[in-house]
Amino acid sequence: MKIAAIVPYSTVDELGRSSITFFTSGCNLDCQYCHNHRLISGSVGKEMTVDDILTVINDNARFITSVVISGGEPTLQPDLLDVVTAIKQRTKLRVYINSNGTRFDAIRDIAGMVDGISIDFKTMMPGVIPHYDSRTIETVIKSIRYIANEYRRRPTFKAEVRLTIAEPMIPLGMVPIIVMSLISWTYEGYLVIQEFDDENIRPEFKHLLKPIDIDRVVSMIRSIDTMPLYVIARTLANGIVLVQ
Repeated sequence: MKIAAIVPYSTVDELGRSSITFFTSGCNLDCQYCHNHRLISGSVGKEMTVDDILTVINDNARFITSVVISGGEPTLQPDLLDVVTAIKQRTKLRVYINSNGTRFDAIRDIAGMVDGISIDFKTMMPGVIPHYDSRTIETVIKSIRYIANEYRRRPTFKAEVRLTIAEPMIPLGMVPIIVMSLISWTYEGYLVIQEFDDENIRPEFKHLLKPIDIDRVVSMIRSIDTMPLYVIARTLANGIVLVQ
């Protein structure tokens, strides 16, 4: 597996868990607000064997309860299943995947082996993000439905959908549409609203992106009956805020 970075201790990559996080190299999207844009091309990082990865995990095992594999896009890694299998067989830790949901077959194949999957839902508007057309959006929706079904089948599984709130990808008026759409897709699980932070994005995109007041987003969501969603906001000023 090609690993671009490792965070040995994190409390933000899986909700409610202390984790070690592996960031894989390479992504099939090119989001303007991406904080990990250096990983997109797949040219950074180094190949690590299963044993290499397990050694790093075991060195930090007493501080963590979860292994998060993020990216980039981890489902592009051809040995993802092998790595997950080894972690589950040779440690007692949870395994959690952060994905963009665009590769449904990979999500389907991995869901039954891991303890949770987070899908970063970019937008409902085709073409706003390169390579994120209407067919891609339908695939992401299919992936979201699948992880919701996995949660219903296995309540210990954690299903999570993340939204980064920034115009033009997700303007304020799109938030209730996405929330109601998730409910209509029979999605059950966590919905995480992420406040946009332009600190680490590429300079050429900063003038194209407009942050939205996270308090307005929270107020809007609280006016909606969001059951059966667990809604949480990640804010820059106050950290994690329970919305519904």
